[in-house]
Amino acid sequence: MNNQAPAATAVAPNRAPLLVNRFRRFMRRSATTALLLLLLFLLLNALFPFRPALEWSREVRDRNGELLYAGLTSDQKWRLYAPDTAISPELAAAIVHKEDRWFYAHPGVNPFAVARAIVNNAAHGRRTSGASTINMQVVRLLEPAPRTYAQKVREMFRACQLTLLYSKREVLQLYLNRLPYGGNLEGIRTASLFYLDKEPAQLSPAEVAALSVVPNRPSTLRPGRNNEELIQARNHWLRRFGREGIFSADEVASGLQEPFEPQRRDAPSRAPHLVRRLLREQPDVREIRASIDAELQSRVERLLQDYVRRLQPYGIQNACAMLVDNANCQVLAYVGSADFMDPRDGGQVDGLQALRSPGSALKPLLYALAMDSGLVTPKTVLLDVPTDFQGYRPSNFDRTFSGPVTAEFALGQSLNLPAVRLLDRYGVENFRRKLGEMGCRSMQAQKGQLGLSMVLGGCGIRPAEMAMLYAGIANRGWCRPLQYSLSDVDLSRAKGTTVLGDSFPLVSEGSAWAIGDMLTQLQRPDLPQGMDRTEGLPLIAWKTGTSYGRRDAWSVGFNTRYTLVVWSGNFSGQGVPELTGAGVAAPLLFDLFLALDRQSGKTWFAMPERLRFRYVCTQSGLPPAPGCREQVMDYFLPLVSAAAPCTHLREVRVSADRKISYCMECLPPSGYALDTLANPEPELLAWYREQGLPTPALPPHNPACRAVLAGDAPRIVSPAEALTYIRYPGAGQVELSCQVADEVREVFWYINDRFYARCDPQTPQFFDPQPGKHKISCADDKGRSSHVWIVAEGLP
Repeated sequence: MNNQAPAATAVAPNRAPLLVNRFRRFMRRSATTALLLLLLFLLLNALFPFRPALEWSREVRDRNGELLYAGLTSDQKWRLYAPDTAISPELAAAIVHKEDRWFYAHPGVNPFAVARAIVNNAAHGRRTSGASTINMQVVRLLEPAPRTYAQKVREMFRACQLTLLYSKREVLQLYLNRLPYGGNLEGIRTASLFYLDKEPAQLSPAEVAALSVVPNRPSTLRPGRNNEELIQARNHWLRRFGREGIFSADEVASGLQEPFEPQRRDAPSRAPHLVRRLLREQPDVREIRASIDAELQSRVERLLQDYVRRLQPYGIQNACAMLVDNANCQVLAYVGSADFMDPRDGGQVDGLQALRSPGSALKPLLYALAMDSGLVTPKTVLLDVPTDFQGYRPSNFDRTFSGPVTAEFALGQSLNLPAVRLLDRYGVENFRRKLGEMGCRSMQAQKGQLGLSMVLGGCGIRPAEMAMLYAGIANRGWCRPLQYSLSDVDLSRAKGTTVLGDSFPLVSEGSAWAIGDMLTQLQRPDLPQGMDRTEGLPLIAWKTGTSYGRRDAWSVGFNTRYTLVVWSGNFSGQGVPELTGAGVAAPLLFDLFLALDRQSGKTWFAMPERLRFRYVCTQSGLPPAPGCREQVMDYFLPLVSAAAPCTHLREVRVSADRKISYCMECLPPSGYALDTLANPEPELLAWYREQGLPTPALPPHNPACRAVLAGDAPRIVSPAEALTYIRYPGAGQVELSCQVADEVREVFWYINDRFYARCDPQTPQFFDPQPGKHKISCADDKGRSSHVWIVAEGLP
């Protein structure tokens, strides 16, 4: 029997508390390490902040968003910014799947990818795989540097900083905007526009796949150079995207069969004159939204270029045109020359901003302002006769005169003398100041330099300013500065300057309507040859202008929707005999209206309530006096238009045999009769006599009368007041001539208050002045007199 005691059983110690403690220590150390690393990162982030320099190509778009221009960055790159809305979900998903599947999970660096890369590279003894995330690639694109391990660590640090600065969506957007696509093209939108001529949001699945592979090999897979290899890479990734569910099976199948022939296109450069202007005026704006409509711009450019091509055999090399929306004065088409790339006549010159002589194109503005001043109405009779305005003797385009004409006829026929007479009454400085107040800077700069010839083209104005003024007439008399970009109003408010959206009264609504109505009745100068351009043409109010020497041909018109200005000529200033507003510019105006606006038809503005009708005498355009038998209906502005009755007739007292006339001083108690005679102005009476036309004959005044008659004194036509005459050997004598009332039979000339000559009023006299100041006086046989002063100087 074995009495030995049983052996003791070994009991395993409980190790769970030990493991728990070790895990806790590990977690504490890990947390401490993570905290220290975080603090270190934050410290380094504060010491070395990441401020990426983000520069994009400047862009100009039309009012509908169509790209007109894209410029190079300072480092000579085409880098068009793609906003978040331009990146489709499929494009974003494809790029993330291809470049960084865990993009939305890591903080900028993928630690597992880093560990894998370290193991693989160590095992093979060389670099076999990378660990670059999208964040790290963005850093490399923003701050390119040699690829070293130190640089890799720096990229990781910057990648984490990107996560602090931007959201994941913004990082992806930044990545897509900096991808290289060969040459100096960067960014998905740049590649899409330059290679495929479409925005990124319009890319097909096949095009998305193709553009996603180019950045990995931008030199060998550059679109347009090696399309076959690019198509193979596209198809490979298109299938992979299909397997990942990014594209449907039908989209993949269709994409594999889709032709792909990308070609490098030139950078867009449309409306170059306007683009240059906007870039210069808004230097700090990356994307400018122009007011023009690209489609309307193209139509105007095409018609203008074709039209000038037909004019070039005549020596007319250029033209420019501007289309304005009447409702808001936004410029819808801006063509500064016929061909920007043609250097023969300065194609890059912006003709719309060049000072040109307007010819007669300013006349409608003068008539409208004169109507607001009570000087004229459409039926007011003006004189178209030779007139001397202190040495200035204008004539009409055809060197003929029409005598008494209505204001609407004078404007319609573009007669010069009535316009000059009207400007003389209205005031040159008043006219210049009024135009300057409406935004014509050219008029502001010519203060004190203009005379009566201003209304005939003796001034400088820009075609763009002319468009603004006529748009003011079309806009019921309210003028506002032209808007070249949709942000003009905001920019003006920011600068504290005049808000471009604000309107200013140019003329009254009534005079604007009346002038427009007169201009719609003009007879087209290109008829009947231009009958093919009449069908569908809207109702237009239009005016032409031809400058002295035939250097400028103008045509300006408006309808209910648009205002259009056309200028043609040579930027060099060379005149051409065939160059006239009616013969050259007007047909182009009609062609443009026909191409741009067939919808308006014959509709016109409603007549304003403030414009009323009244009967006026046909001989003066004034309210009829009791003896005025011929009357006509006329527009007028109540409390503004002249209300004084007509004076074209006068009552005279004559002897019973009608051979002697009497004044109140010599009127006999009986034996006389009352008679009514025409009462023409002296200038008109003189013209009637020159033309051999019958003139109203007042019987000679009572020879026994010794009273000095009241009335108009002789008007000295020559010499002109305050002129200086330069005397030299062989110089002609100075003419003495005058205009008098019809009852005058004889005039008497005095030089320096000494009698010189006696003659009938129609016979001029001549004298040779000596150096010095001279007083020239003229008295008629009724005792009335007038005088002028002149200076004669000899050559040194």
